[in-house]
Amino acid sequence: KDVLTFNTACKCHDKEMVSHFKALKNFHKENNSLSDKEFFNKLEGDTETRISFIIIFNYFEAISLGIGWGIIDENFTKGFFKTMFKEFGHLYGTYITELRKVNNASSIFVNFTDLWHQWNLEV
Repeated sequence: KDVLTFNTACKCHDKEMVSHFKALKNFHKENNSLSDKEFFNKLEGDTETRISFIIIFNYFEAISLGIGWGIIDENFTKGFFKTMFKEFGHLYGTYITELRKVNNASSIFVNFTDLWHQWNLEV
């Protein structure tokens, strides 16, 4: 459990992952003045950024699932990822909500959003 937790946390520092994190931050910075619907449509139409979104949020979802199943240590992970989860949840939470509506699938990234909301309630 400890090795899996540590290796999972270290994955976010891989060169490829860092480039995906940067792509999402830059996309949001460049498009944060758009309405929610315009933002959604712009991201849906931007293949490269959409791939970055899927990679990052699948990573967050896997971490959240691992915590839920007890195979990843929550305390260590929270110390490592809480700020990141809160930031990316804030930046892309509305997009995730719209993604669920469009696809009629309330389970899209549900483990991530549940954990993000849980951690947001903590001081």
